[in-house]
Amino acid sequence: MKFINDHRTAIIIGICAALIAALLIRFGIDSSRTAAVEDASLSVMTPVQRFFKNIGDNVYDVTHSLGLLKELRGRVDELTLENAEYEKAASGDDLAAENDRLKRMLELRNDNPDLDMTAASVAADEPSNWFSGFTIDKGRNSGISEDNIVISGDGFLIGKVVRVGTNWSSVMTITDPGFSAGVMVERSRDLGIAEGDTELREKMQFRLSFLSRGADIREGDYVTTTGLGGIFPAGFRLGKVLEIGEDTVSMTQNAIVGAGADLSNLRDVFVITNNADIVLDEENANMSAAREKAEQEQAEIDRAEREKHEAENKDDDQNADENSDENEDIDEDIDETTDESGSDADTETEADENGEDIAADEEE
Repeated sequence: MKFINDHRTAIIIGICAALIAALLIRFGIDSSRTAAVEDASLSVMTPVQRFFKNIGDNVYDVTHSLGLLKELRGRVDELTLENAEYEKAASGDDLAAENDRLKRMLELRNDNPDLDMTAASVAADEPSNWFSGFTIDKGRNSGISEDNIVISGDGFLIGKVVRVGTNWSSVMTITDPGFSAGVMVERSRDLGIAEGDTELREKMQFRLSFLSRGADIREGDYVTTTGLGGIFPAGFRLGKVLEIGEDTVSMTQNAIVGAGADLSNLRDVFVITNNADIVLDEENANMSAAREKAEQEQAEIDRAEREKHEAENKDDDQNADENSDENEDIDEDIDETTDESGSDADTETEADENGEDIAADEEE
């Protein structure tokens, strides 16, 4: 094939020359017949030349295609190797990410031994509630009940369980318009209400409402649960403040908060099954702390009152002592006055006696 392709022109010329020679020998060298021979030879040679040309072209196309095919096969092999390397690298990255995610979940469990956490996987998103709800693959058989709270592997609050089946549960996220929870600004501890919003949920955001006009809130502040309300234990972060505004009607501040967990890519979550008990314990602890504080304050008040009474009594004693001293001085003065009066009386008596004596002498 390659020989024919490389020498196709010479082969065609040779064949044509052979045909011409054969015709000349057949009809002779007579010039009168040259034109006829030429015409005949061309008539014969043209289809033959076309035939061989076609053969040569086809052979060239085939060989060229074979060369291209070989090159393409080599390129495919290279791409296959590259793709395998990429897949290996990607699988390695995925494995590392998976290991990191599981490590964080394990650390979260170890750091919170008081929490009864059940790991669950996201089975499906709610088609009518984009970023507002999803279904997990655990239910009553795993000890899950309504109002159990759901957190991410990083510890961010995701939402709460609203429906429970045998081996499934529906979760309402913090961006759902029906969601609300008592929260506070973590840095300043100013209180507010976290509320889901229809317009914000597609951006994985929610609204923080009913902040006091003087609340100290800044962009980037974390919003956390307060422990009030009976469902959400204190200290779980919901997200970060993105924007701050004011409500001129209610004269309060509000804010837009971005969810801390990536609600669009959730794979695994934790369901806290003893959250109600934790909230109750926290409320009892808060009541005990408040009672102790009140008792301490009352003890301080009682102590201050005692000190005040003691000071008043001390002043009274001092005044009594001073009055007693004054009375003694008065008594002494009275005694001295009495003594002086007695002396005067004695003097007068002596004078009278002397007068009587003088009068008696005169009479004699």
